Amino acid sequence: MKNGTKIRNLVTGWVPGGVYSARWLREQGYSYSNLQIYRRSGWIQAIGSGAYTRSGDDLQWQGGVWGLQKQLNLPIHVGGKTAIEEAGYAQYLNLGKQKVYLIADPDTKLPTWFQKTNWNAQIGFSQSSLFGGFNRNQNNLDQSLKTVSFGKLDILYSTVERAILEYLDWVPDKHSFDEAHEIMENLTSLRPKLMQSLLERCHSVKAKRLFCAIASKVNHPWFSKLEIDKVDLGSGNRHLIDGGEYDSKYKITIKARNE
Repeated sequence: MKNGTKIRNLVTGWVPGGVYSARWLREQGYSYSNLQIYRRSGWIQAIGSGAYTRSGDDLQWQGGVWGLQKQLNLPIHVGGKTAIEEAGYAQYLNLGKQKVYLIADPDTKLPTWFQKTNWNAQIGFSQSSLFGGFNRNQNNLDQSLKTVSFGKLDILYSTVERAILEYLDWVPDKHSFDEAHEIMENLTSLRPKLMQSLLERCHSVKAKRLFCAIASKVNHPWFSKLEIDKVDLGSGNRHLIDGGEYDSKYKITIKARNE
């Protein structure tokens, strides 16, 4: 009866689509032998050697990321272009599987079960110190992260203000200048106070200069409300492309805009 109650509580309380960490389940009182019995009985299914799904649930990348954030409490979030797409500002549609950019604190490692699972997306994982350490209790940083819900799965995403700096930090290695410019043209409603805070926190001189160079050309109303003189833009020139256009104000060479 006790075992029957335990499995009932587990299965009925399971967040639909969620991937549950074996470590977390053991911490909740489910022993290794319990989990093996439940698996053999068809109640749950193993993902590698460190996680489980509820039998019958559709396995999606959102469930895996939810497990990383909620079960393992890893300092990781969905950011960059994926967060920009979620906010409705993407320019180019992905062909084939969605590309999901996961960003984590330096030294954060994805568990083997997550790395080896064939998700319904291309997973791009980056360890980054762009804004310093991940701290949910830091008020300004809290405002740059938001919760996006997929059914009952609540996943932490970058706000578009944070995501654009994450995105620009990968130009031109992962993203094109043309796409960056087109995305910036669509960002008509960035919040100046949050954008100012992020610019002052951002550790990438390249991302900040590129942001300012493109934003000054696009010239949305929010740009005039930023106090760029308070942002550390470093010293010297930054050269991102041969034969590009030099912005003398922000001392950066970027690709000339294709009209």
